[in-house]
Amino acid sequence: MKHIIAFVAIISFLNSCVSVNYLPIDVRQPALVSFPPNVTKVLLVDNSYAPDETPANDEAEAEGILSTDSSRTVLLTSLKQFMDEEKYFNTVDLYPYKTYSGTGDDEHPLSARKIQTLCVEKSADAVVTLDWFVMSAQLETENTGYFNTYNVLGAKLGAIARAYDKDGSEYIHQPIVLVDSLFREEAIDWSRLKNNVDEINSIISEMATVGADKLTGSLIPSWKSQMRWYYSDNSSDMKQAGKLASSGKWKEAAAIWGDLFDKETKVIKKIRLASNIALANESLDDVENAKVWINIAYELLPEISNAELTKMVTLYRNELTLRGNNLPKLYEQLGIEKDTVD
Repeated sequence: MKHIIAFVAIISFLNSCVSVNYLPIDVRQPALVSFPPNVTKVLLVDNSYAPDETPANDEAEAEGILSTDSSRTVLLTSLKQFMDEEKYFNTVDLYPYKTYSGTGDDEHPLSARKIQTLCVEKSADAVVTLDWFVMSAQLETENTGYFNTYNVLGAKLGAIARAYDKDGSEYIHQPIVLVDSLFREEAIDWSRLKNNVDEINSIISEMATVGADKLTGSLIPSWKSQMRWYYSDNSSDMKQAGKLASSGKWKEAAAIWGDLFDKETKVIKKIRLASNIALANESLDDVENAKVWINIAYELLPEISNAELTKMVTLYRNELTLRGNNLPKLYEQLGIEKDTVD
């Protein structure tokens, strides 16, 4: 009899083992700038300060390190390429001349009249200007003792851009500001420039390309990968639902989770099931229902004291709330009527 009880206890324990299954999903986010539907041709303009001697120092120039002017060219050409690939506008052109007319490395935004002139000259509907750009690379070597040395190569980027209508007015009242950095850690000695020119130029080019990608996301609705998760255990129903979810059959998985939720009496399991159903709805592009279910999970949280589950439900609720708040702007930018997605 004791052996039977022990066996039942083991089965019960196995069935209660909970696994968290992580998966990335692609979420389309609205751009910072909303262009009207009649904007089909955009002109990119380099309006940033470009000194005659762009390398940071004579050593860098002598060793062939990419200049600020070269890295700015990488950013602008990559920005044009990425915007073209999105096919959001019919045409994206890069103006062949610099337009900066200031006296130093400060910003000097173009006047409304100059924007109008550029649009007439290039038959553009809108202009995006790069008004400030700085790129720097740094080498750091730190000895932590016990013969351990960390060699870090980094690149930092700062950029300011603006978006204008062809009448010269700005689409948003504040500029687009980008500040970003990249770092690489290697076992080699970064301290001598002449031995690492290729690596330095590589990270500068990569930083400029990453900057172009982020600026594209400020101008065009873009897809971003976000991490999501669903809960499972060793019960046959949860295993079946997990297999359906992993193969993208979210409607079928949600049906199983929904039946289990209705029958479940333990609060902590109901919270996990509600979170799963929220994910299924989000994956089916029904953000409103996803918000309903994650709110059900959130409202059940005060009845338990599981800190990790509370953190994860709260995090997911915040993500869904933000996504729901962004939908009207996203639909406007994509030209989608809300009634068509209900």
